[in-house]
Amino acid sequence: MLIAIAGLHPSAGASTTALLLAAAWPTGQPVIVVEADPRGGKLARRCGGDPARGVASLTAAAGKSGVRGLGDLADHLQWHPVGVAYLAAPERPGNLAWLSAPSGFDLAGLARTGGPTGELVVVADCGLVSQDSSTAALFDGADVLLVVADQHRPASVLAAHTRELAARFPRMAIVLTGPRSIPATFSPELDAAVIGWLPPPAATGPTSNNGGADASEVGTYVRALAAAVCTRAAEDRSGCATDDQLRPRRRGPLRRPIRSAAPTVYAISARGSFAHSRSRLATASATPLPAVPALAGPLPQPAAVPETDFSPVPEPAHASGAPHTSEFAPAAQCLHVRLFGPLRVMWRPRQGIAGQAGSEAVTEVEITARLQPRSRELLVLLAIHPHGLTRAQLVDALWGPRPPARPGNAVCTTLARLRNTLADITGDTGQPLLDTSSGRLRLNPAAVHSDYAEFTNAAMRRRHSGDDDERRRACARVLELAASGPLAADLDVEFLDPIRESVRRDAIASVGILIRSHTGKDPSAALRLLESAIDIDPHNENFYRDMLRLYFELGEHYVIGNTVNLLTSRLAQIGEKPSKTIRALARQLDEKAS
Repeated sequence: MLIAIAGLHPSAGASTTALLLAAAWPTGQPVIVVEADPRGGKLARRCGGDPARGVASLTAAAGKSGVRGLGDLADHLQWHPVGVAYLAAPERPGNLAWLSAPSGFDLAGLARTGGPTGELVVVADCGLVSQDSSTAALFDGADVLLVVADQHRPASVLAAHTRELAARFPRMAIVLTGPRSIPATFSPELDAAVIGWLPPPAATGPTSNNGGADASEVGTYVRALAAAVCTRAAEDRSGCATDDQLRPRRRGPLRRPIRSAAPTVYAISARGSFAHSRSRLATASATPLPAVPALAGPLPQPAAVPETDFSPVPEPAHASGAPHTSEFAPAAQCLHVRLFGPLRVMWRPRQGIAGQAGSEAVTEVEITARLQPRSRELLVLLAIHPHGLTRAQLVDALWGPRPPARPGNAVCTTLARLRNTLADITGDTGQPLLDTSSGRLRLNPAAVHSDYAEFTNAAMRRRHSGDDDERRRACARVLELAASGPLAADLDVEFLDPIRESVRRDAIASVGILIRSHTGKDPSAALRLLESAIDIDPHNENFYRDMLRLYFELGEHYVIGNTVNLLTSRLAQIGEKPSKTIRALARQLDEKAS
């Protein structure tokens, strides 16, 4: 599905509307924003992304083969801080020749790409609307052309423009912006359907303070607009959205009935998520959890889809805006931050350094112990927010409700200590540790690599790849990293709680996909996956339920009782008991075995 958004006049708010519409899209389909403004792109620069990664890199990579599926997009998408994936456009207009003469892929064709959770929804930010624009062909192919207009412009001027556009583009609809809701008599004058209203762009932008507008009120208008656009697109094409798709999704029950005969998609246990997990993490063992066994080979996403938060300066819960690259840890990156399990910071000398075994060179040296506690927290914080943070966000995350008397000085001191310590250890690496070109503080991806970036890359390939084998490989990588232990297990800091929860959910979704691939084929491999999965989520009763069935299928009846005892002891840590369902299942399997 292709939704083209353009402003009727400059500064109408087309870019802001595109981001908000994508964030509030009402169905479970994958959604991306594509910059298609003939004047050049601005989105990447504004949010600290890479303008060269997106439309330009995808066009070059596609070549004559074209874009065949969502997997082709993985290396070219970036994540905006509001949690929306986007294809950035170069800032120079000359690099957007693909709009008028596509060489590599066509945007309308991309919008017909199917994925595991439905057809891709492409929201194209097209700049200004015009009949003779280079984007006119794109407007013709769009399912909906959404024109953004300021309602304070003279009605006669707006009516004259929209009349011509409506005759040229019959699928056009209008969204008005302004400080108050639209008059009921305004729509007929514009000769096109007014399907929504938004506060002014300055009050709805991702970095605004809402200009006095209430965040929940803004969210209500945005969600209503998204539902109206989806419904309008469905009028012209079948299968866009049904009433069931537009209803809010609800999480299914944690405990499933015994009648389920085979492993299936797993519900995500909410027991022991934050408060209990933090107490466990504070005393976590330094020994990593066992790795997931090698397999021969976004999601469906978890069943619960939370409503988009439109509060000021939103930050994605899992920092999925991590820059994704096809190859990790190139030789130029000299610092490796390993977040899964206890924090480990590794230095990779360019030429190696003399080891203790004769003339052999040491390829990596651990330097974690040489960093001060606050420096470790800062390094972890920046690693889980690849797009960077403002100084105010750094202060809030590191010091919480008790900020220092002079926050600016405290941030500068902490940054200086981290820089100086790393400089003393590594010397002149040729690459600065931090990148501040976007006005935000972030780790320089050319100098620093983290396993969390690998995780987010694999999680995105799992969500969006249309190739089953590729999805399984991505799931295996997600599970392999998550099984190494919680993020920075030796740090007890609040800013890691939502990231750890997001990692847990991605890992559980990956387990479900991998288990289905082994159902009826290799029960031993499925059992090994579940044994690793209970280390990631030790209180998820569904894992133990399927383990009982697989032990019975493999003839290992003696393990059934021990498995129930293990579940009982782990649930006791958080004040819970096994459900009657799983106890009844264990008795039923024991009776069959005897």
